[in-house]
Amino acid sequence: MTSRLLIVAPTAREFAGTERAVPGLHTVVVGMGETSADATRKALTAHVPTVLLSIGFSGALDPGLRTGDIVVSDSVLMAATGRRLELDPTHAASVRGLLEAAGIAVRPGATLTTKDPVLSSARKLSYHKTTKTSIVDMETTWIATAAREAGIPMLSVRTVIDEARHDLPRFVGNIIADGGRNEWRHAFRATLNPLTVVPMLALALRARKASARTRAMLDVLIPALTGESGTLEPRP
Repeated sequence: MTSRLLIVAPTAREFAGTERAVPGLHTVVVGMGETSADATRKALTAHVPTVLLSIGFSGALDPGLRTGDIVVSDSVLMAATGRRLELDPTHAASVRGLLEAAGIAVRPGATLTTKDPVLSSARKLSYHKTTKTSIVDMETTWIATAAREAGIPMLSVRTVIDEARHDLPRFVGNIIADGGRNEWRHAFRATLNPLTVVPMLALALRARKASARTRAMLDVLIPALTGESGTLEPRP
């Protein structure tokens, strides 16, 4: 089966409700962390897309980024090894143009991939200082590696959920360690600690804003990337 566009995300939540039936489109949840590499390889083999679009939420390392900001990556860096992969600059520039033409502000930047979640503001700012990367996640380098092995051009478009100044509640790390499963169970347990309630509510509001921005971004990109021409140019 041949697909024009394959969209991958670590969790179903990060599709922001945009998993829908569109000709030429497939969406696949690839999981968190290193497991996303094998899942992406299988998805690329099954669907053989013209373009791979990697989306999801990210943490800001750049203090200038705000919740809901869209970052189109020009490169990805693996924190553990220092290995950097450059992404196709023409595709990245075209996507930025599409989004900007639709009135959606975007930022170029590099993505840092870490093995473990980055929960503290101090660690975020330290990574920004030492790596000069803009955002952090746990999957993009793994997904980019799989795409490069398959010879498929990849676009990485992430939405900032937590800013560099934000410390994330500890239960977020528990959810990630559990592979994103039983999210509500972890959240419920966290509510038993009164000190966690306010940070949880703040995170929920940020997640809502990031989801809305992700939906707006996909409303622009899906029609463009599944068009008859197969190009990344805006459609009339």
